[in-house]
Amino acid sequence: MKTHESISTEKNLNERTRIGLRIAELRKEKKLTQEGLANLCGINRVNIAKIENGAYNVSIDILSKLASALGSVIDVKVSNSVKPIHYSERTPVELIIGKECYVSFGNHEAHRCKLIEIPEMYNGQKIVVEVPNSRGYTTHLLFADEIGNTPEEAVINEVTF
Repeated sequence: MKTHESISTEKNLNERTRIGLRIAELRKEKKLTQEGLANLCGINRVNIAKIENGAYNVSIDILSKLASALGSVIDVKVSNSVKPIHYSERTPVELIIGKECYVSFGNHEAHRCKLIEIPEMYNGQKIVVEVPNSRGYTTHLLFADEIGNTPEEAVINEVTF
């Protein structure tokens, strides 16, 4: 018998695979290579391959860039526990060390996090946050636009491409 956690993980993997296959299909219809799509979106080609294979937990910000490059639309739905907010209404998070914000890792939950570093090598495009857990904190390197000021800006439960 599957536990709730493994069912949730399986569902997320299946959703990522479905989205990745759809992105690959749209890319091929536009006669774009992965490299060409990556250049249009400002994303590494390796990440395009991972997205298309369902091996990358892609943020709404990156999905938005992909949709724009592919001439497609993204329909985003969030759970009843979080008030939906349109992507265009998101307020960019002010990148200040120590600032608290929210992040979601594709598990339908927003987690409070704290900005702890803005590595110079990424010119403010990537940041390091720490997320509290049962053992203390876990640090994550993220794109700056993958965090939100509110749970509504961070949580994406279902994405239809």
